Amino acid sequence: MPTNSTPTTNPYDDVPYTSHPFPQTHPARLATCARLFSLPAPELATMRVLEIGCAAGGNIVPLACAYPQAKIVGVDYSKVQIDEGQQLVDSLKLKNIDLRCADLMQVDASWGEFDFVIAHGVYSWVAPPLQNKILSIAAEQLTPHGIAFVSYNAYPGWHMRGVVRDMMRFHAMRFTNPYQRISEARRILDVVIKHSVEDEKSAFQHLLKQEAQVLARVDDHYIYHEHLEEHCEPLYFHQFIERASKHGLAYLGEPHLGSMTPSNYGTEGYQALKSLARNAIELEQYMDYFGNRTFRETLLQRAGRQPNYELQPSVVWPMYVASSGRPENPQVDFTKGVQVTFLGRGKSSVTTPLPLLKAAIVELAENWPAAVPFDELLIAACRRLSQEPTDYERTLLGRSLLLVLTTSDVIEVSIEPSKFTIRPGEKPFASALAREQAKTSPIVTSGRHESMRLSPEDQHAIHALDGTNDVAAIAKLTKTSPQVARGGIERLARMALISR
Repeated sequence: MPTNSTPTTNPYDDVPYTSHPFPQTHPARLATCARLFSLPAPELATMRVLEIGCAAGGNIVPLACAYPQAKIVGVDYSKVQIDEGQQLVDSLKLKNIDLRCADLMQVDASWGEFDFVIAHGVYSWVAPPLQNKILSIAAEQLTPHGIAFVSYNAYPGWHMRGVVRDMMRFHAMRFTNPYQRISEARRILDVVIKHSVEDEKSAFQHLLKQEAQVLARVDDHYIYHEHLEEHCEPLYFHQFIERASKHGLAYLGEPHLGSMTPSNYGTEGYQALKSLARNAIELEQYMDYFGNRTFRETLLQRAGRQPNYELQPSVVWPMYVASSGRPENPQVDFTKGVQVTFLGRGKSSVTTPLPLLKAAIVELAENWPAAVPFDELLIAACRRLSQEPTDYERTLLGRSLLLVLTTSDVIEVSIEPSKFTIRPGEKPFASALAREQAKTSPIVTSGRHESMRLSPEDQHAIHALDGTNDVAAIAKLTKTSPQVARGGIERLARMALISR
């Protein structure tokens, strides 16, 4: 950590952002949203992707690896981060990705059109001319069915968070060393919590403690770029959409479909929202008020396309389905009417009395993290219930999956199959990206576009999984028994690190 340095003209050179994948920005996820809303989506195999503020390429280098026929472009103003990313690109010998150190204002028509434009963690943190440029790029350089992902800090929740940011900047910016600023920003929050209003039930105390808990879990780079940056402009959702519409862009949706579902506020909340909102934009804004939202990840498209937010069962029939849902009680009762609760990866859960849905989630959990084609899932679920699949069951399963999809994180759907396997072949092949990353870090990128932490043993073993070694050879290379080697292979497969 530097101790005797002053800030340069680029804060991202001073304190580089840790560059990693963001699953919610993955083009397959964005395209799936469009298909769910009954809209056409770009072809993923040959897609063109632009990421604005790509840092070291942690979010787009995996795309270049997974889609060799695609063209991926990343732009960032930090030469330190671009150089770091280029080293990984060169190591992997990738020819379909271009990391460019450039001013965003230099992006023009000569860069070409893009099927996906990603601007994650950028919009709220740049000056108004650059905010305008982000929307201009999306408006002028998106293909007809293209999708833009733009995240930003949101009101009303950021009204209170802004108090903490102002306090931290007021104190920390008197120091010149970037890392001392971070340290002092953390310290001032602790000091104020200790010596502020004595009433622990006060809203201010609650805010400070809540924010302190969040910031205690984040890296220094987050503090520096979220709370100490010169620019930080939160927006109400309707304000952002108004800006987008002036560029000829329209609202498509959110990558987390559950955040778009008014029924998540209960029956009375749903009725209240419906009585207040006159259209989809107002509905989203009122839900932000109800939930005191602090952050948004909004999908935009060219104006003129009309999403159908009344999801139809048929939209999931051509898709692939995955679920990590594990039953609260290991002994699942498939009897009709008997409620069974399935727990998701986080705090999410779903409870259902429907035999077909219960059977489907059990089937998916056994295949997790791989996705299963809908029709195969229907057949397998019906087999568990000793019945034949019919058109009725097909519609029922589609409707049930959509209900779970929009109310929890227990179910996932995608327009494409998993790019990894949970059943490794005789000579397993771990992804080239993960093997390269594992040379210097235990944090690698999975086939689910997620960061995974390897144990020291797995970090060592993964290099032997290059597609040329069988279990016996891997055991010899890792100086373990075949049984241990096989267990390691299966573990890496369940981490979505073994290529198909």
